[in-house]
Amino acid sequence: DKIYFIATLRKQSVIRTFDAEGHMETILDRQGSVHTLAKSGDTIYFTGMRDMGLTECYAFDGKEETKLTSFNDAVMAERSVCPVEEFTFTYKDLELDGYVIKPVNFDPNKTYPGILTIHGGPRATFGPTFFHESEVFANAGYFVFYTNPRGSDGFGSEYGDICGKYGTVDYEDLMAFTDHVLARETDIDPSRVGVTGGSYGGFMTNWII
Repeated sequence: DKIYFIATLRKQSVIRTFDAEGHMETILDRQGSVHTLAKSGDTIYFTGMRDMGLTECYAFDGKEETKLTSFNDAVMAERSVCPVEEFTFTYKDLELDGYVIKPVNFDPNKTYPGILTIHGGPRATFGPTFFHESEVFANAGYFVFYTNPRGSDGFGSEYGDICGKYGTVDYEDLMAFTDHVLARETDIDPSRVGVTGGSYGGFMTNWII
């Protein structure tokens, strides 16, 4: 009697439903990501990422989420996973989500190089989940910071539609975010800041340069 689907809401992907009358409901909304789903009886089975871990299988009975597999726990325990720090900041009339990963073995008495990383899409979204590129950079001694500029998913169609505007409003958001991070994180050496990204993020890297 309902359609079950995955949607992006702000910084995470969730499971939602809608019925024949068009009533929409979010039934599983937890920090992290959901990649695939299947329903059997009253239970939803899905693959997703939780708690800065890699993808595992989960079950949701309508009330409680249960982790079913631990394929990656052992190998992740052997790695240094740097935590993601979240914050919000305002640019013009927009409230944007910001994320910073401090370098491994962070020492507040030192300064570090920083990397602005930009997601692909642009209709994609960064959130507080494990992202291997950012963790590689952090483990190499960099501050890593990222946001979801205009053009990103999860904030509605108007926010996400930058067709014909690539390199304008998105560029403004990214530069305002970088300025904010450099003011907030005084342990970043402002003379050693880089930019990187893949796909659309690669386009923006070239545009910024």
